[in-house]
Amino acid sequence: MLAEYLSGGLDPRRLRVLAARVVAVDKMLDGADFLDIFESLRTDHLMPRKTAWTIAARVTVAGGSVKDAIYLRGISRLLEALAEGISLDALFVGKLSLDHIPLIQDLLDRGVLQAPWVRPRWLDVPGAQERLDRLRAGASVTDLYEGYRSA
Repeated sequence: MLAEYLSGGLDPRRLRVLAARVVAVDKMLDGADFLDIFESLRTDHLMPRKTAWTIAARVTVAGGSVKDAIYLRGISRLLEALAEGISLDALFVGKLSLDHIPLIQDLLDRGVLQAPWVRPRWLDVPGAQERLDRLRAGASVTDLYEGYRSA
């Protein structure tokens, strides 16, 4: 989600789908089955039939998937960390938890680890730095929509 936002690709339609996935996971965890979730997305949230079907299937297949709710928690934590001043470079050292960032940053500062020599191209997309600066100033997940509108 961070890459999508920074590159300008997190448009209102995409955010709506991501939000609907989290709503669907919540319904599944409350005991709703596929048809309940599908109908709720269609009637309560006015999702197109195909989109509602795909989302309902995504969260109920093989006993249910909660990964979209986990993604939401992850982006929320990442936004908090950015507002606290973490360096994205520490995240590019390897696949790790945000909880490990202080340790990784310490190892980078002491020269035990080398700074990543490859950085994602989406950091160089026009407007990416301005969007990142807005996140560093403090933003919530709902601000990602506002940030997109003002970008």
